[in-house]
Amino acid sequence: MHIKILYNTDKIKDQLPFIESQKDFLEKNGMFFYFPFDLKKDNFAKQIEEDKKRFEVKHIEEILNKEINKKEALIFKYLKEYNSNIGLFEFVDEYTCFLSFYGCYGYYNFPNEIFVSVCAEPDFIFETIIHELIHLLIYKKTKEKSHQEIESIVDSVFIKSDLKKIFPNYKA
Repeated sequence: MHIKILYNTDKIKDQLPFIESQKDFLEKNGMFFYFPFDLKKDNFAKQIEEDKKRFEVKHIEEILNKEINKKEALIFKYLKEYNSNIGLFEFVDEYTCFLSFYGCYGYYNFPNEIFVSVCAEPDFIFETIIHELIHLLIYKKTKEKSHQEIESIVDSVFIKSDLKKIFPNYKA
């Protein structure tokens, strides 16, 4: 199993309508999000280029790829060991993590896409990638549950599995 981390402008553009549709939910729940424009009015291509420079996305992409290369095997080992006791996860061979500037800290598209914001420190971004990976792993068995129930399950996996050895500062 592998997590591929990349920055892709076209993927960001494709996700903008979805992110815009989530603004009310994120605001209502007091969640972080960054979305500096109105898609009907603003030149989002120009904004993307400005944010690419502002957030130094290529540098963050390099840092995250180094981290995932060092820790990926151990992460999947811990997840498989934890799953052997609960039987909740469904794995696929490859996950793609797209770096963005927009939306909340992270979200996912089943079965294998992760989106994370580079509007945070690299350690937190890396932790968010694994948080969203867990969402993908439990998706089929939890898709009928409430947002809060699903987040509780993800937090429980982080806290009760050996992932806490890699991410000792994880906060539920």
